[in-house]
Amino acid sequence: MIESALFFILGFLSAAFLAALVAPSIWRRATVLTRRRIETEVPLTLNEIQADKDSLRAEHAMAVRKLEMRLKALNEKYAERKIELGTSHEKLKRLSTLEIELEELRRQQEERERELASTSNALAAAEQSLGQHKGELEMLQLRQSELSSLADTLRIEIAVRETELGRLTGELDDMRHERRKTDATQRELSTEVKSAQAALASERKRNAVLEKKLERLLANLTDAREKLERRENELARLRKGGSAQKTGSKASQAATDAALRDEMQELAAEVVAVTAEREGPQSPIHKALEQAQPKSGSDKAPESLADRIRSLKKPE
Repeated sequence: MIESALFFILGFLSAAFLAALVAPSIWRRATVLTRRRIETEVPLTLNEIQADKDSLRAEHAMAVRKLEMRLKALNEKYAERKIELGTSHEKLKRLSTLEIELEELRRQQEERERELASTSNALAAAEQSLGQHKGELEMLQLRQSELSSLADTLRIEIAVRETELGRLTGELDDMRHERRKTDATQRELSTEVKSAQAALASERKRNAVLEKKLERLLANLTDAREKLERRENELARLRKGGSAQKTGSKASQAATDAALRDEMQELAAEVVAVTAEREGPQSPIHKALEQAQPKSGSDKAPESLADRIRSLKKPE
C-alpha cells in the first residue's frame, strides 16, 4: 500500500518535472503561432486594409444579394401559397355548392324513384288494360285506313281546287287590270264632266243674265206697245174731233209716232239679239242676218231690224 503511494507520488513528481522542462518551449511555440495568426488576420498596410475593405464589401454585397434572392423566392413562394389558398377557398366553396347540388340530386333521385314506382304500377295497369284495348286498336286501324283513303280523295280535290284557284287568280288579275283601266277612264271622264259642269255653270250664269236682260227688254217693249196703243187711240179720238185740231198737232204727232216706232224697233232688235245670244251659234237668227242685205250708205230708207241687230252685235 505504501509502495503504491510512493510509486504514484514518484510518477506525479516525474511528470511535473517533465512538464516544467517542456512548458517554456510549448509557450514560445504557442506565442509564435498566435502572433502569425494575428498577423495573417489583421492587415498591416493601406493596400491590405483597402483590399480587406473591398473583400468585406464584396462579401456583404454577396450576402445582401443572397438575401434578396431568398426574399424574392420567399415572395414568389408566398404568392404561390396565396394562389393555392385562393384556389383551395374556391374549391371549398364549390365543394359546398356541390354538396348542396348533391343533396338536391339525391332528393330528385328519390322523387324519380317514387315516380318510377308509380310509373311501374301504371305500366302494369296499362299492360292489363292493353288486352282490353286490342279490339279498339283494330277498330282504330280500320278507321285509320278509311281516313287515309279519305285523305287521298281530299288531296285530289285540293289539287283540283288549287288549279281552279290559279285560274280564278288569273281572271282576278285580268279584272284588276281592267278595273285600273276603267278607273283611269273614269278619272278622265270625271275631269271632262267637271269641265263640262264648270262650263255649264258659266253658261247658266250667262243665260240668267241674258234672261234678266230679255225680261227687261220685253217689259220695255210692252211699255212701248202700250204707249203706241194709247197714242193710236188719241189719234183716233183726235181724228173724230175735227180737222182744225188735226192740222195744228199733225207735226208733233208725226214726230212722236216716229220716236215710238224707233224705240219699239230698237227694243225688238235688242230682244232678237239677246235671243240669238242665248241660242248660241246654232240659232237660225244668225243665218237670217247673213241672208239679209245690209243698208248702203246712200240709201235714205229707215234702218231695218237686221241692221239694228248688227249694230248691237258690233260692240260685243
